[in-house]
Amino acid sequence: MDTKHWIQHIGREIEEPLRYFYSQQAYGDCLRGPNGTELAYKNIHFWKLFSTSVQRSLFIGLGRLFDGVSGARSFPKFQGHCMQNMNAFSKSALAERRVLENGGVRPEYLDNYLSGCSEISKEDIGKLFSPISSINGRARDIYQRIRSKTIAHAISTEENEYSELFISANNDEIEKILLTLWGVYRNIWELYYNGNLPNKGYLTYEYKFKNECYESTKKAFYNIQ
Repeated sequence: MDTKHWIQHIGREIEEPLRYFYSQQAYGDCLRGPNGTELAYKNIHFWKLFSTSVQRSLFIGLGRLFDGVSGARSFPKFQGHCMQNMNAFSKSALAERRVLENGGVRPEYLDNYLSGCSEISKEDIGKLFSPISSINGRARDIYQRIRSKTIAHAISTEENEYSELFISANNDEIEKILLTLWGVYRNIWELYYNGNLPNKGYLTYEYKFKNECYESTKKAFYNIQ
């Protein structure tokens, strides 16, 4: 898989669990709101199915992002690809892509545009990926294990076998992990498509469809009973 398709793939892999996370958050807030439990019980089978499906999908997606098995197209593999294929982020590679996008003709704006783009080094790419070190340990030790032991392979099937893992999980940490991955992905996307290297080495990004996921779930909760 080339760099362009890696970037497209990893963006989808991060975005799916982000959508599940914010939908689950909205459902929880609805339950805790005025008459939330009573409203849920009016369509209890649907909301049980919704909650279970969203939670499982969230942990499956989160686990996939840190999967270490051979052949897995996970975030560490994406990072390794980018570090080994730095030429894809060069000015000359960007120029070639812009020419191809323009039907093989060099756009008039291109030379001026490239003068404002960054020449990158291996250290620059490393800085863009550096925030991952703050989440790697917990992501692998807790969330990847939840996916592997309780959902994907059902190694732990009794509550006493998996309760400790779920007790160790918390929503703030899940959001931090996903937004850290999203931020790194967005920085890499900007560098590949626009030649933009952040002046401070890294920019943080919120997930732009957070409110859309949240509000659509709330709308369903209060309207579909």
